[in-house]
Amino acid sequence: MKRKFSIIKFLICLVALGVFSWYESQLYKKYMFEENIRKNAIKVNTQKIEDAFLLREKDFYLDKNYIEKYKNMIQIEKLEEESLSGGEEVIEQVTGI
Repeated sequence: MKRKFSIIKFLICLVALGVFSWYESQLYKKYMFEENIRKNAIKVNTQKIEDAFLLREKDFYLDKNYIEKYKNMIQIEKLEEESLSGGEEVIEQVTGI
């Protein structure tokens, strides 16, 4: 009887170990899939930054008004998006066109 319980106990432990191993392997596969997505996103973003750096104008960093120009560009783009919904008079007021 004691031997029967030890065999059953061993089988239960073996099944538990198998389930745990399967669960861990699934987690590892999911982790590797997401890691590949992250690596690909980093690679794409790095390539975009390199392309933007190579295509920049000569001495672009000496322009002191680039932040103001950027803010104005963002504001105009936002107004253009709003104008698509019917607010065209707002662009005329801001830009003076």
